[in-house]
Amino acid sequence: MIRHCLLLFAIAWSAWSALPAQAQLRPGALPGKGKGAGRPQIVREFPNVTLTTNWVKNPTTGAEIFTLVLTPKNKSGEKLPALVLCPGGNGHSILFLSGQGMAQQLAEMGFAAVVFDPEGRGQSQGVEDYCGFKHQDGLAAMVRWVARQPGIDSERIGLCSNSYGVTMATGALARHPDLPARFLIDWEGPMDRNDTGGCDPAKPGMGGHLKSVAKCDDENFWREREAVKFVGRLRVPYQRIQSEKDHVQRDNHHAVAMVNAALAGGVPEVWLNEEFVKQPLDLKNPPKWLPDADADRRNADYYARYAKEMFKYSPKPKAKTF
Repeated sequence: MIRHCLLLFAIAWSAWSALPAQAQLRPGALPGKGKGAGRPQIVREFPNVTLTTNWVKNPTTGAEIFTLVLTPKNKSGEKLPALVLCPGGNGHSILFLSGQGMAQQLAEMGFAAVVFDPEGRGQSQGVEDYCGFKHQDGLAAMVRWVARQPGIDSERIGLCSNSYGVTMATGALARHPDLPARFLIDWEGPMDRNDTGGCDPAKPGMGGHLKSVAKCDDENFWREREAVKFVGRLRVPYQRIQSEKDHVQRDNHHAVAMVNAALAGGVPEVWLNEEFVKQPLDLKNPPKWLPDADADRRNADYYARYAKEMFKYSPKPKAKTF
């Protein structure tokens, strides 16, 4: 698979900025128990996109996960490819629904965009798990649920993670290798406790949103929450999106570490931005990074571009029933 040209999916600023800035999305019939439960979420309103509320049970915990499926209103009779979006930090679905409306943009591009509130967040039931095994099992259940939906093509489902969401996504794929997902697209995800727990002595003062949650030597906690230990176990293509200046970290060395761990583990295909990576990367001879402003403003474009290529070229899931 060689990329000779890239499909362009530019979303004009004037087109979406002229739309109504906010709309209230009321909670579903099932009350949540997470942070922010019972409150309406403020989302961007895209008139050509349909939002459907759903609840997906995590079989590990029994908690009901608040889920939204966004689809284009003008879709044809064909089943849609689906992108499941994993939020970063301790965020939830609003990350992809507010601001530029990344999920809405993806739906307008012809995808079924699936967003959700991980357990203990937003409208979902359960307890915050910081992307550990319980969150990963919930995501796995959601991917299987997506594959059963009548309007979605079960052979064209991909995962797209944002920042720390890579921990949930890599963990779900590594621990549930039978998932009907074709690939993982990772946008600037941190690799380990040094990034998220402020545990690197060479970077004093670097926090990480889990610094106050767990101690650096808490191996029981961290064995569930370091993406660099999961990524090499993927059996689907891995696409890393990385700008020259990371959105959180002081450098982008973690991107090189994630790519090299994927290669060492035998991941079928490994990509860094536009480059098909075959040999381990060297920090002394860094690859070509994305321009910072471009990467920050055009996440939906990058997700869509890479997803279309991977749906076209990556192997279909082996299992036919989910």
